[in-house]
Amino acid sequence: MLIEQTSIVMITKPIYFPIVSAFGWDPVWFGAIMLLNLEMATISPPFGLSLFVMKGLHQKIQQWVTSIVRPSFRGPPTFWSWQS
Repeated sequence: MLIEQTSIVMITKPIYFPIVSAFGWDPVWFGAIMLLNLEMATISPPFGLSLFVMKGLHQKIQQWVTSIVRPSFRGPPTFWSWQS
């Protein structure tokens, strides 16, 4: 089942917001990190929704996009370590 980021945020907001508030975290930063993770999920194989859309445009584009996107996954762990 594939769901877009907006739908995931709307479904999980009532669950996560009380937990985030109870821990004393800033909801804006939590939302930014959550959206960053959701964006990584849409472009990462094997179930990236964006990859399915691009593969529909051209058959060999999946290897090309995967090779370009893979180095960008090094950035978010560095960002997360700076936040803690």
